[in-house]
Formats: sequence, C-alpha cells, structure tokens
Amino acid sequence: MRIFLFVLFGLLAFGGQAQSLKQQKEQFLYAQDLVKSEKYEQAKVVLKPIKNAGALAPYASYLFAFSDYKLDNLSAAEQELKALSQRSPNWSDMDEANFLRANILMEQGKTDLAFAVFDRIKSGSFRTDVYASKVPYLADLDEDHLKSLHERYPEDKAVGQILLAKIASKPSYQIDQALFNELNDSFGGDDKNIYRELINKKSVKKDSYNVAALLPFFSSNTDPNSFSNKREFVYKIYEGMNIAAEWLKAEGVDINLLAFDTQRDVRKVEDLVSQKSFENIDMIVGPLYGDIVPVVKEYSEQAEKVMVNPISTSNVLTDSSNYSYLLFSDPDTQAKSLVNYLQSKGDSSVAYIAYGSDAADKELAYAYKKHAEEAGVEVQMIAKFVDFQDMQKSFDLLNTTYDSAELAEDDQVLESISDLRKRQKGELPELVLAEGQSVVMYDDRPAHVFIAAKKERVASSILSALRSVQANAPIYTTSKWLDFKYLAYDQMEAARVHFLYPEFNDLDGNATVNKFVRDYMAKYNVPPSFHAFAGFETIYYFGKMLNKYGTRFGQEIAMDGVRRGALFPAHAYPDGETDNQYVPIVRFVDGKLEMINSISNFIDN
Repeated sequence: MRIFLFVLFGLLAFGGQAQSLKQQKEQFLYAQDLVKSEKYEQAKVVLKPIKNAGALAPYASYLFAFSDYKLDNLSAAEQELKALSQRSPNWSDMDEANFLRANILMEQGKTDLAFAVFDRIKSGSFRTDVYASKVPYLADLDEDHLKSLHERYPEDKAVGQILLAKIASKPSYQIDQALFNELNDSFGGDDKNIYRELINKKSVKKDSYNVAALLPFFSSNTDPNSFSNKREFVYKIYEGMNIAAEWLKAEGVDINLLAFDTQRDVRKVEDLVSQKSFENIDMIVGPLYGDIVPVVKEYSEQAEKVMVNPISTSNVLTDSSNYSYLLFSDPDTQAKSLVNYLQSKGDSSVAYIAYGSDAADKELAYAYKKHAEEAGVEVQMIAKFVDFQDMQKSFDLLNTTYDSAELAEDDQVLESISDLRKRQKGELPELVLAEGQSVVMYDDRPAHVFIAAKKERVASSILSALRSVQANAPIYTTSKWLDFKYLAYDQMEAARVHFLYPEFNDLDGNATVNKFVRDYMAKYNVPPSFHAFAGFETIYYFGKMLNKYGTRFGQEIAMDGVRRGALFPAHAYPDGETDNQYVPIVRFVDGKLEMINSISNFIDN
C-alpha cells in the first residue's frame, strides 16, 4: 500500500508558512508517529481537530481514513475519503486518496464503484499498483461478473487477463471460443496456462496435510499390511505412498494419508467428492482411469485442490486444468526435451522421423517434427511404417538421389519430406557411410533418426530397414522399447538407440534408492516394483511442496527451478506447466543404462 512518503514530502511545502501552522504541524507529525507505531485509535483522536479545515486538513483526513482502514472500519474509512474528495477535489495528492478508497471498495465487494474511483486516478505512476490491487479481488469474481466488467472496461488489463484465465481453466467444450480468441489476442499468449498465478488464491500452510489416495482398490480393506494380490499394481502404488509418508514424518512433515476406493464407479466417486468430510482433503493422488478423471478433475478445479497422477503420461489429465499434475512427462514435453538436448549438443541439424500405426505414435512423431522445425532442425523425412519394403524405401533417402516426380509416387508412405528441399534431380548428395562413422552426414551436418513406435514388430522392422541402407545415425525413441521381448539390449546398444525415459531411476549407487528398497522389503517382504517407486516419489515430492508452500503451490513450484528427486532424477514445473519438464535421456553403455543429460550441472537444489 502506498503511504507515508507522499505525506512527508507534502509537508515540506509548509516549511516557510506562518507560525500559526506550527501547532497543527506538531499535531500531525505526532499523529503520523502514532500511525507508524500502529496506534490507530490514538492517532484518530489527535487528527480529528485538524482534518476538516486548514492547510493540513487533506493530509490529516487521509491519515484519519487510513487509521480507520487499519482498524477494519472499512465503511468509515471509505466515507472519510469520499468526504475528502468533495472538500478538496483539487488536492495535489488526491490520486493517493482515490487509490486507497478504491482498494477499500474492492475489499467491500463494490467492484463497479471501485473501478469508477480507480478511473479518477490521473497519474501514470499508479498503473502498476492499480493492476496489482485489482487482481486478488477480481480472481474471486465469477465469470459472468467479469464479462460484465469487460464489456464496460474492454481495455482493462487486469479484467481481461483474469477473465482469460478463468475461461482457459474450463474444459475445452465449455469455452466460448470467440471470446477466448478476443481476450487472448489482447491480453494473452499461446499457453493454456497463461496467468494461472493470477487466479490462484492464497496458499494455506498447515501443521499437517490430508492427502487422499483415490485409487481402484476394489477392496473394503485398505490396510496396506493386509492387501491381497487383487489389483496388485494399485496396492504397490499405495504401499510406496505409505513409506514416503513415514519418511516425511521423520523429517517433520506430517502427511495424513487417507485411502478411498473408487472401484472405477463414477457415481461412487461423485458421491465421495461431494461429501462434507472431503472438504478437509488438501491434495488428491489419482484417479488412474479415464472414466473417473473428469469427475475428480472438475472437483479439483472448483475446490482449488491439487490432484496428481502418479503413473500416467497423458496430457488429457492436465489439459484445461490449473490444479492437475503429472509426476512424469507427457509425450509433447518428451519431444521438446529431446530437441532441446540435441540443440545443446549440436547434434540436431537434420532429422528423419518414422512412426508406427498407432494414433499415439503419429501424435508423438508430429510433436517431435513441430518442435524440431521450430528449433531450426531440417526434417528430411517423416514416414509412417506400412511394411518392411516401404520403410526401406523411405530410408533409402539417406543414401539415394531422387527425382521430385519419383517421390510424388510415394505419398502413401512419405507424408512429408520438406519438399525434399525442392531440389532438382542430382542435387541430393549420396550418403554412403564409412564403416564406424558415428552420424549420417548430409552436407557435413549431423543427423539423427527419431522413431515413435510402441509395437515390437514395427520397431524391429524399422531398425532392419535402417541397417539395410547402412544408416548409422543415432536413433532416439521412447522407453517402451525396453519392454520388448525379442529386441535384445545388445542389439539396441549396437544400433546406438537412445531412450526418452521419464520413469528412469538408477538402482546402482543411489543411497536413497537403496534405503527405499531396504525399507520396502522390510515392511512388505518383496522387492518394490515401478509402481511402488512412483507412489513413493509422488508423496515425497508433492508432500514436501505442500509443507514448503502450502495447499496452493502452483505459482511457487513454477519458480522452484529443477529440484532433485528422491528415487527419480528430478522434478521441474516451470511457467505453469503441469507435467514434469525434466526428461531423462538414456542409452546402453556396456549393457547398462546410463543417463546422458545429467542434471548435476544445472540442478537448483
């Protein structure tokens, strides 16, 4: 709040006045000292005789109103400032009085009148303060009220941005696209998470936090010590969560973990989140299945409670949401991270992209193409796998000179080849590789191959096609390949296959991982699975964020940088992103997976 400085400077003008002002000045200065000491009632007594007449009256009246404001006498303070504007409309510091009065009116919920008073402020120096004052009050208004204000104040930045944020947080099918486009053009950007911090209410810090495990246990007994083998992976998640809560307890962080069985029943979950007792929940882990997600996601948005999915990488869970997080990275983030990594290493001038028949394969391939081209990478080929011969024909581009007319016949396979740089016959140099050469060279530029294929048959065929044309470029793909039964690890190492591996954890030499494994085996008598690791990491990381920043930590973790993980390498949610922006990239070295994009050089904490 702007205060005191203008009053002190204002008094300098009276230094050469007649001695008759001396007593008033002494009274005012005494009252000012009382206000600075937060003795507001005493200050009002001193100010009352001098606030209605005399050269110091406007200053005394302002300070009198400010004292009422600090005493939470909002109506009295607003009336005093209103009277001041009527008594001294030409007072040199009337902007200060109008600023305080408008803030009081906003606090009283009189938004329309507050805007009228804000409009009376003439000095441009108030612009930032006016904006900052409006935001927290506007964030509490519903969308209809904001629309009404926008109609009357179409150029008001705070109104436009808060309304845009409110609209962007809704499910896509509920969005007024015309209004969204109008607001986005004037006040926004391309990111769906723009200005999410403007609509985040103040975070609440507590001595302990209630975390709901909203999982499909299909059991009336959610005691982790007596789980059956039914739905085992769900239980593993919860067992990992329990150990994380125990670790945090030992560190002074009290997480009260509560299990709720969704049974994959939409009506059951709707009833659950509508219960009064659920209002005490501070964070939700789950749900895991798509049919339940919309119910919990809507509740999460309305109740402004964070929900975290511990195993999914689907951006469907986080789209149009300010409160839904993924422990791991979605496919678009994986693609973007690889491009950024290759750019940083100077290994990304040329890219060849192949993908399988699944829709998800194509989505990932084109996401990679988009980010690569935005980064200045020349995408020579993007091809869908049909069969081995067609894929081999596609990769012949690495080694063969083509006529553009000949290429036109392969439209069913080659969906885009950047017009093959619109070259004439004979202009594409031959790419015959020397034995042991590390990269495919095109005009002396490094190249790589990106493959998006989840099916082993497709992956094997693409690798065979690459070998058949002697392509020795490094290959980048997803960690799904590590689950293949017949594609051997030594084959992938020889082919220099690299993996985007959001779920990677190093089981060797990591003291924290080793401790978790020991604690888990001591408690449950079996080694922990991936799902146990994920459950642990979810509670251990997000539990710490709850403890550090409180219940609404979105804005804070957006500025938290890259934070080292416990069992997984790192966590990063910058700029309002809601999936983990740190993506481990690994490869085989002597039969062992090693991470090549180490976090040690830029980790924040």
